Amino acid sequence: MRVPLGEHTPTAVIDVLPWPLRLLARAALEYPDAVELVRCDGVLLFANPAFVAAFGYTLSELLGQASSALLWSDSQPPAVFEELDARLSRGEVVCTSITSRRKDGSCVEHAVTVMPLKDADGEMQWMLVHRRALSRRSASLGEAIDPAVADSAHEISNPLVWMLEHARGLPSAPTDSRIKELAEGREVIRGTVGELLKLSQRDDERRVSMSMSVLLDRAIVLEQEALKHIQIHREPSSEDLQVFATPGLVEALAYILRDAGLTCPAGAVIKIRARPAQEMTQLWIMDEGSSIAEADLPRVLEPLFCVRPLSNGLGLGLGLPAAERIVRGLGGSLTVANRHRGRGAVATILLQSVNPQHATPTTDKALMRVLIVDDEPRVSRSLVRLLRSHDVTTTGSGAEALEILAEQTFDLIICDLKMPGMTGMALFERLEIEHPEQAARILFTTGGAWAAESQRFIAKHADRIVIKPFNRQQLEQAIARIQD
Repeated sequence: MRVPLGEHTPTAVIDVLPWPLRLLARAALEYPDAVELVRCDGVLLFANPAFVAAFGYTLSELLGQASSALLWSDSQPPAVFEELDARLSRGEVVCTSITSRRKDGSCVEHAVTVMPLKDADGEMQWMLVHRRALSRRSASLGEAIDPAVADSAHEISNPLVWMLEHARGLPSAPTDSRIKELAEGREVIRGTVGELLKLSQRDDERRVSMSMSVLLDRAIVLEQEALKHIQIHREPSSEDLQVFATPGLVEALAYILRDAGLTCPAGAVIKIRARPAQEMTQLWIMDEGSSIAEADLPRVLEPLFCVRPLSNGLGLGLGLPAAERIVRGLGGSLTVANRHRGRGAVATILLQSVNPQHATPTTDKALMRVLIVDDEPRVSRSLVRLLRSHDVTTTGSGAEALEILAEQTFDLIICDLKMPGMTGMALFERLEIEHPEQAARILFTTGGAWAAESQRFIAKHADRIVIKPFNRQQLEQAIARIQD
């Protein structure tokens, strides 16, 4: 590779690289960490601007030099480099920490990921090296900084397979179809590298109190392109909840929303609910996309395991594991399950509450979680006003109430006896079979019953019946009967 003296600009260097390396180099140009491309013999072929700034050399001084001899500190024992060579020769991705030397002689600790890159014949020709500055030594060569990092790095090899195949013998003026394939590979690599960083790095920024509303607003803005074809319904009750968060939590929620959005058909709805739960805040993100095979559910948070096909065909299986790592770092948890009747999936996120008093244990006068099921909006609004000191969720149908109750529990359910579709009686029968603990907490409202079946039901469950119209005192008396 020859670049005229004085023309060692990143663009000029990229133009003389082999085709697949050009794509990698262009993707690394604006990358915030140091990235270098080297031949299998260790000679440096390309370094991005972040690399040049980190080490103090000019690009001209770096090109054609042995990277290890120029940049790696003499303090490293020879055995380190011997083991590195052995592992790379076996085609392994190596993740470690190492002491790097700058031009001025000073040293800095770096987390280093070295990935062997093979040509179309399967022979290792080059290496991609990513360096991220560390505040302290964090790992030895034999110990990966995170096991997921090494696994995830292998994903970069997948797009390289088709990129190298198309690049071999590519004419100086490639056809549009081949350019499209190469560009597709470039975008996969770009997305993989970004998600890989989130998976491998700790979210060490200072924790602050943030409202769930602000967190969700920012996450939705980040993923507005992936969510433009669907609707998002957020319950107002989540707006004033405060949790401990870092900026990384916004990206974690964005990953979850993107996964939900990419699996949903046009016009589908993503529902978001949040509730206090003891010392935590519980957040549900429910989509209407494809469900997850039961055998795949235990693996849903494994790196590189795609549990649902994404509409663009480029799912990498890195977003959810990265989100889980961020949430776990905040002392919370992330789980994924199928929704009731296979209508999509639900991600459940637990986060530490700023004001845990929201979750005071339920007593007669304490905060209750209440579900109102009534097809008449004005009645629902009246009940919400009467119960304004409690945490209230409303729905207009028995079928939707079943979906909600499949994913959440309530201290009290107030249900209209006569509704179109699934009646209050039918809902009660289902709950007795599927959720008996919830069936025991249901209260019925009715304006009267004329059918014999309804009359028998009212007579059998008289202690659960509130006759319309009712006032606050009558409602409180009925609630007390249920609680007793």
